Amino acid sequence: MFKTRVAKKIKQLLTGGVFWAVVIFVFVALSVGFGVAAAGKASVSNQIALLKDTVRREAVQCYALEGSYPEDLDYLIERYNLRYDAERYVVHYKSLGSNLLPEISVFYLEG
Repeated sequence: MFKTRVAKKIKQLLTGGVFWAVVIFVFVALSVGFGVAAAGKASVSNQIALLKDTVRREAVQCYALEGSYPEDLDYLIERYNLRYDAERYVVHYKSLGSNLLPEISVFYLEG
């Protein structure tokens, strides 16, 4: 008797709209969550590329104005007013010589 009552309740839930409404809600919530996470990763990638391009542009501007690339990143920060969030990004700047474009890498610090 108990089994038949439980079986009837399960059958009612499956055929009723409540079960499918819950399934659809969970599906939509998961889809939105994954979409937001993917958008956040794309945004970080764009910010890294933008910062790398900015550092490169400032180094080229220094070369154009002074005739040589700066030896370190501090020179760009002091003389060319380069600004970035050092708590979120690490900028690796390696000078290859006064007449060669430096190696520039940008890394995002999570957390």
